[in-house]
Amino acid sequence: MRFERIQGPRRGGVRRSPAPRPGPAPPEITTPTDRRPVQEPAARRESKPVSVWSVLAASLVLSALLSGFFFLGDRGLWDLRRQRGRLSALQSEVAALHDENTRLEEEVARLRTDPAAAEKIAREELNFVRPGDVVLVLPKGWTDKAAGQQAAMKGPLKADSGSPEKK
Repeated sequence: MRFERIQGPRRGGVRRSPAPRPGPAPPEITTPTDRRPVQEPAARRESKPVSVWSVLAASLVLSALLSGFFFLGDRGLWDLRRQRGRLSALQSEVAALHDENTRLEEEVARLRTDPAAAEKIAREELNFVRPGDVVLVLPKGWTDKAAGQQAAMKGPLKADSGSPEKK
């Protein structure tokens, strides 16, 4: 039995391929190891259908990865919360500095216009004195010691009279 290759219709009907030439047959393709002819598959293999569970598992893994990047990534939700906290801290610092600047500007204006304020600063911070003034130099922390002595002198109060006890 002999098979011929038939090609599709053209003008003039069906065209047959030419008959094979007589003579030696073409060499068969062989593998280098066993010298048997290589046979090509007759048809393509059918792929296995994808199960619903594998698609579900793949989508869950992808969702977990995307959620991780969303929450913990370089510009994620975690970083956004940290930046908002830093922003509020810096805004409160700016407000405190603005209040201090306002206070200092008022003090500068007062020192330029009020000579008594300038004299007070000169006496307290720069230790200036007028001629004829008597200067008392007290050690640091004298107010704490004086307050403690004053409290000791008063002593506990009596419940009935409300006056301090005499020692």
